[in-house]
Amino acid sequence: MKKELKQSNNEKIFHIGSSKMATEFTAVKKHWISHIRQTFVNGKDIADALESKSEPEFDKWMPKLNPKYNEADPKEASANKGYLMLYEAEIKAFVERKNKYLFNLDSAYALLFEKCSKVLKNKIQSRSDFQKIKQDPILLIQVIEEHTVCYNEEK
Repeated sequence: MKKELKQSNNEKIFHIGSSKMATEFTAVKKHWISHIRQTFVNGKDIADALESKSEPEFDKWMPKLNPKYNEADPKEASANKGYLMLYEAEIKAFVERKNKYLFNLDSAYALLFEKCSKVLKNKIQSRSDFQKIKQDPILLIQVIEEHTVCYNEEK
């Protein structure tokens, strides 16, 4: 039976340049997305965005006022008050969740860029679209994949 050596977090780096690095990309990406999911506050949201390579649909997160809310019916005043209180709490939670997601964008970008080899960092920073990539971890993970999986000497 072969003994597998466990890599430390410091060894799980995105590299550029060979088919071996391309095969490692998926494992390294999974590792860091899992790390983000487990250690970031509300990390599931940013991890899901990185896996799907797309921003979340914030409209789907937005709470809706209970359809039973009926401001016109004075008999429903007590129920309406409850519906409004619940809706306000849900709006507050929505805003907090969205703000944590936006905060996590910067943290995820910093983590993923830090986990690039020096050569890969230089390659990314020398791109004409680097200002667009900067601080966008979803775009960054796509660019890392492009340079690791689709790498060739002419790029």
